[in-house]
Amino acid sequence: MNSFINYLEKKLDIEIIESSKFIPYQSTYVTDEQGNVIELILKGSTTQDLIIKDFDILLPLIEHLKKLSISSAEISKINSIGQFKKLEYLDLGIDSISDFSKIGQLTNLTYLELSGADISSNTQFEFLYPLEKLEHLDLSWTEITSIKGLEKLKNLKKLTLRGSEIKSFNDLSKMPNLTYLNLSGSFYFYDSGLESLAVFENLKVLDLSGCHIMTTQGLGKLTKLEQLFLDNTRVEEVVGLESLKNLKLLALNNTHLFNIQGLEGLENLRLLHLGNNEHISKIEGLQGLKNVEIIHLGCTGITAVEKEHFKGIEKDCIVNFSGVYSLNFIDNELPSNITIAFEYREFSNYAYYTEDVDQFIDQSKSRLIEEIKGNS
Repeated sequence: MNSFINYLEKKLDIEIIESSKFIPYQSTYVTDEQGNVIELILKGSTTQDLIIKDFDILLPLIEHLKKLSISSAEISKINSIGQFKKLEYLDLGIDSISDFSKIGQLTNLTYLELSGADISSNTQFEFLYPLEKLEHLDLSWTEITSIKGLEKLKNLKKLTLRGSEIKSFNDLSKMPNLTYLNLSGSFYFYDSGLESLAVFENLKVLDLSGCHIMTTQGLGKLTKLEQLFLDNTRVEEVVGLESLKNLKLLALNNTHLFNIQGLEGLENLRLLHLGNNEHISKIEGLQGLKNVEIIHLGCTGITAVEKEHFKGIEKDCIVNFSGVYSLNFIDNELPSNITIAFEYREFSNYAYYTEDVDQFIDQSKSRLIEEIKGNS
């Protein structure tokens, strides 16, 4: 074991194991070929926060440390954080910290997470401006109501704002470099804020799951979208999406939908998730989805599957009805490219964000095929 890690274990009264893999509630570290600690993950347990009385305890790592993550911990001051010049990844999701000014000295950062931190929009985020290499910023579960000022971060590509108090982006100028935006669980983001998302004109991934929206009207300007997550919302109608020609994954599971409509024009859609919509009782509106390969209709109220439902679908497509107990008729003359399944599996029955959406869909389809073969 690295001698400093051994010392740190005793001072913090925790176990720190050497591993590059994510292990829940486990502190870990990684070394380079010379034995220098380059990654350090410090976590409290499920029952007790990690207490770091003095951040300076980590100073022996400043020469080589590239990744630092501290969570489920109590620490009030990070005055010496600016000395860790080699840091590229920093996660300080700690609500007891209020002074982040020294973080601006970490000019090699490409990833910064301050989720749950004591931070507000009033700062205008000046401390972030020197971080010219920053590509991914996570300000989830904070009390910010605006991100005005973040447009100055020209290399910012991903912005995570889960559980934020943002209502709209009307006060923001364009952020053309942003390709990923996560607003999941932002309960103050309503239909009135949808039009303002147009400032992110090059978004490829938008996550609005758990937001209190009832429509999709206003999302049509985001023509670069490849992944759209609207699950666990109050969406009652799908309208205005016909311009999203690049969309490959659409998650509409567990919404307030009563029917399948508004999907016209989504010619490149590969995965459609409509599961857990108990009020959907009829298959319709799939015409034009010529490239769709996975349709999840599990836990819906659908009663019949007929060959006319799948007209226009050209690819081999798996339609999954796991948990549908109302189904009483399946046409014996379904198109040869349509496979009916009743499979439940975490990675194939749900949609997740992934860097490579095509790879994710390919893997999901392969898993479904394996399950179908295994149960045949």
